[in-house]
Amino acid sequence: MKNTTLNICLLFSAMFLGLSCKDFNNPEQIPAYVYIAPFQKEVTLAQGSNSHQVTEAWMYADLNFLGVYEPGRAYPVLAEGLTNFRIFGGIRENAIDELISIYPMYDSIVINKELKAGRTDTLYPVLRYNSKTTFKFIEDFESNHIFTHDVDNNTNTRLEVSSEFVKEGTRSGKMEVSEASPVNEVGTTFIYEDLPVSGEAIFLEMDYYAEVPLFIGLEMFNPGQPTEKYFKLQLLPRVGWNKVYVRFNEEVRGFRKKGYRIIFSTSYDPAKEGQPQRAFIDNVKLIHL
Repeated sequence: MKNTTLNICLLFSAMFLGLSCKDFNNPEQIPAYVYIAPFQKEVTLAQGSNSHQVTEAWMYADLNFLGVYEPGRAYPVLAEGLTNFRIFGGIRENAIDELISIYPMYDSIVINKELKAGRTDTLYPVLRYNSKTTFKFIEDFESNHIFTHDVDNNTNTRLEVSSEFVKEGTRSGKMEVSEASPVNEVGTTFIYEDLPVSGEAIFLEMDYYAEVPLFIGLEMFNPGQPTEKYFKLQLLPRVGWNKVYVRFNEEVRGFRKKGYRIIFSTSYDPAKEGQPQRAFIDNVKLIHL
């Protein structure tokens, strides 16, 4: 009995020592590093501007989810050798900082990179529109524009082409308000009747520079019924150009109207009396899958 007990103790001691030696001889794996360069965007002539505001990279390596990363930094990856990266561009949907999501209108980006422990390699992600993306309209305001519908029925207010502030090219669209004309509401010339109603992604992309609040919404139509207005969001005044991605598929699926116009509205701020009160927009696209 004593010999048996001794043998068992020796066996467990040997197992413990063996595991200890294995851990000692194999230190933690040294990671490779990947630097994610800022996103670039490639477009065809039929897809309009290459302006974008993709702020996050949703990263996969060999089908394993790594995380959501900010471009312009290096991150550790526990991989070595040829590694397949798949990157999805992330946006702040509806101009809400907390609502970060993958933008479904862009293809995922596939990059194969040979990694080495301790070395930093660079990934250069390039955004391209998904081949299934349909462009309902593109407006860059370089000539005549499509926001001619007078929603507020005031002949003194309109959206006009301007060269005062431009995002790209030589012109943008300008909406102005004053004490005499405190509201300016305009919409697309055309009514869009064939937007998908089964939940497929529908987005309005646009660049804006606003000195007053800018509202974005829909004017909705059904035969034999009064026209309805719905404003999705309000963009607050800000210095400099910004980009917004506005999702409309939930509204289109829920309202089930025959047709829609995209509408913009600005309003006068008495606290800024004597100052210019304008909103500029550029590179407007209505797109869907």
